Amino acid sequence: MTVKQLIEKNHDYILEMRREFHRHPELSCQEERTSRRICEELEKMGIFHTVVGNRNVVGIINPGAPGKRIAIRGDIDALPITEETGLPFASENPGVMHACGHDGHAAILLGIGKSLQEIAGQLNGSVFLCFQIAEEIGKGADEIVEYLKANGGVDEVISTHLMSWLPLGSVTIPDGPVASGFCLFNIKVQGVGGHGSRPHLAVNPLMPAAEILLKIAAIPANRHNTFDTCVVSPCAINGGNKSNIIPETATIIGSIRSFKYGDAQKIMGVMKEIAEHTARSYGATAEVTAPKGFAAPAINNDEVAARGRALAREMGLEVITPEYPNIGSDNYADFLEAFPGFYCFIGSMKDGENITNNHHHPKFDIDESSLDASAEFMAEYAVRFLK
Repeated sequence: MTVKQLIEKNHDYILEMRREFHRHPELSCQEERTSRRICEELEKMGIFHTVVGNRNVVGIINPGAPGKRIAIRGDIDALPITEETGLPFASENPGVMHACGHDGHAAILLGIGKSLQEIAGQLNGSVFLCFQIAEEIGKGADEIVEYLKANGGVDEVISTHLMSWLPLGSVTIPDGPVASGFCLFNIKVQGVGGHGSRPHLAVNPLMPAAEILLKIAAIPANRHNTFDTCVVSPCAINGGNKSNIIPETATIIGSIRSFKYGDAQKIMGVMKEIAEHTARSYGATAEVTAPKGFAAPAINNDEVAARGRALAREMGLEVITPEYPNIGSDNYADFLEAFPGFYCFIGSMKDGENITNNHHHPKFDIDESSLDASAEFMAEYAVRFLK
């Protein structure tokens, strides 16, 4: 059977699993039922599988087989959103919803596994099915990558995200950056508190904090390579709560997004320099931290992406070249930093352009015909790669 025929054969299964996962969403790092059900389904298929780290699941078709190795990743976590879709299979977990398509990603990956396991003897190598937890909070990916490295690595990695702002039958697989790197920052300015009538006996941290905020927001224009896009967004400044009390401290929090390995670290270095020097000029001190570390940008391998686009066109998908990379972030970037591969977006737009296509919205939904399209594309890519 062809890959297309296998996916068509498993259409009802993929649909059933998507709706089951949608009905039972689980928050990041709480994917207990989801992980268990994935293991149960892989067991039924006869696919070797193991739990990696905190509930990630990796299934392996043809474990230990000679030949090449390819990993396919799908994320499985949901969001803290109260669903308003009115779907007959709407969330039964109050305040939790699959509002970004991860229910579809989990079902697609199971459908790929079920289909490829039927032709495992025809594959010259191994397929690693990587079900990742906690993408929404930047976790899980590193655990799977370390597992893959510890077990001989893979030759390529691929992943797709259902995108409801893209029309059905379309796909984007750009060269180079496909999603931004991400870093949260926290700047604490330490002054000396006092009475509002006697500022000369205090060190007001609000003054340097205000100046620091303006200066760091200007880093992309004044201190960073013009040709390397980045965004520095101070999003909150806090200090004091009374009109006659000079506060001890002021804080600035925000985020950095960038599209080149190492850029966020460089920007943090400039931010630290600006904050410390500015605070010192007022008699204060400043501490700059990245409380959740640095998430790398997702950067496609040009050669692998080109093969993906060629296959997509051959399969009749419309290949759309995005004008800009996605400014959102996804820690699938950890896979792409470790192994050559691509990340693509496949259209899942439902009923034209309306609110159901707004990811992370209470009424978000997908056109379920996109499930088969995504499963067929990635399964076909894997089969050809292993020939």
